Amino acid sequence: MLSVRSPRGRTPPQTVDKAAGQTLIVSLRAIRRGGEQVGGGYRQKMSALVARWRSTFQQENLPFYFVQLPGSGAAEGWPYLREQQRQSMDLPNVGMVVTIDLEGAGIHPPNKFDVGERLARWALAKEYEKKITFSGPLFAAADIAAPVVTIHFTHAESGLMIGSKSGLDAPRETADAPITLFEVADSAAN
Repeated sequence: MLSVRSPRGRTPPQTVDKAAGQTLIVSLRAIRRGGEQVGGGYRQKMSALVARWRSTFQQENLPFYFVQLPGSGAAEGWPYLREQQRQSMDLPNVGMVVTIDLEGAGIHPPNKFDVGERLARWALAKEYEKKITFSGPLFAAADIAAPVVTIHFTHAESGLMIGSKSGLDAPRETADAPITLFEVADSAAN
């Protein structure tokens, strides 16, 4: 008998009789939230985690979607850690949900609806080939021609907007609002 246990040690009602010679085919998608306890070397640790899950489940292209740390509850070094999380998207078949715009104090924003919807959009677009927006704008590159810095983004085909979001409401464009929560820094954090 192959017994399946959850991470908390509870045994679900499903057991599989391996001796019967039957093959169990499982469709699995990996979703992970967290990372704040990982500290330095996040990119390498994420790469190892993805490789281990893919090896364990014998699915070399296992889709792996995760939630980036939010802006609230940020500890020192979180901007660096969020950047390491963004760089983890360079791994094949890996996607990241950004939650920095969601309201709520602490590292677990209360708005789980938007987090779940954003994760679902990655799966719907990538696994089920739905033609939907699955990611917000992500930094791609910066061109410096002093005194001008031109920043390029992926997933911004229709352009960028300044907006506000309240609770579960859809984001609203606030074109006259000042740009906040946005900064550009060099490698020395200047």
